[in-house]
Amino acid sequence: MTRRTSTPKIIENLRERILDAAREALAADGWRALSMRALAQRVGVAPGTLYNYFSDKEEIVATLALADWQDALARMDVVAGRATDLEQGLAALCDELNAFSDAYRPTWQQYEGGSATSYLTRYHRMLREQVARPVRIVTERAGRTDLAPLADVLAEALLACSVNEDLGTASMGKLASALAAGAPHTEGGQES
Repeated sequence: MTRRTSTPKIIENLRERILDAAREALAADGWRALSMRALAQRVGVAPGTLYNYFSDKEEIVATLALADWQDALARMDVVAGRATDLEQGLAALCDELNAFSDAYRPTWQQYEGGSATSYLTRYHRMLREQVARPVRIVTERAGRTDLAPLADVLAEALLACSVNEDLGTASMGKLASALAAGAPHTEGGQES
């Protein structure tokens, strides 16, 4: 008698379907309601199937957040490349960061696996360096190369505005105005 071996069923685009379903579930029900079992049911697979792609729900949400963060960075590069003045450029970057933070704030507030703040703190330097890149573009496009050395400080201010709801785009505008008023404008290394 010949023994038949079964091959695992291949489901097209399952990883993407899992991520799409997780995004929908987070938006509709929040972090606490998201479970591997509920997610599997939403996708129409056995719960064990999810573990072929992700170790747990934290990995799924981290994958979503990373993809969204990379999209936000790409949008920041675009708006930085279009900036014509410092205030408008920093405000546009602030808006992009706020959009990302607003999308994930409910998830971070419900996260039970430890402090989301401590998790973000571990990666803070990397985030600041990533945000400093479009800040440098804005300062260059605005003709404010004298502010390029402050790109990390401005990036830090942008990150602060994105996680502190009492700060925001208006705060970045005030900072940009203060910088513009307090530092001489240089063009080609010459004060104007």
